[in-house]
Amino acid sequence: MPRKSKPKQPTQVDTLKHEDATRKNIPTAEYQSVMAEDEKRPIQVAYERRDNR
Repeated sequence: MPRKSKPKQPTQVDTLKHEDATRKNIPTAEYQSVMAEDEKRPIQVAYERRDNR
């Protein structure tokens, strides 16, 4: 016969806020569908190379 269990209480989750954070609005993967197409594409950057030989 299975044991009678107590009804589970909802799990309490605290929100962490970092006041010193410099990047406060970084969208997560779940919000990618609402991001604009130009924001989804990575920016291509080319750096000039110097020959130090």
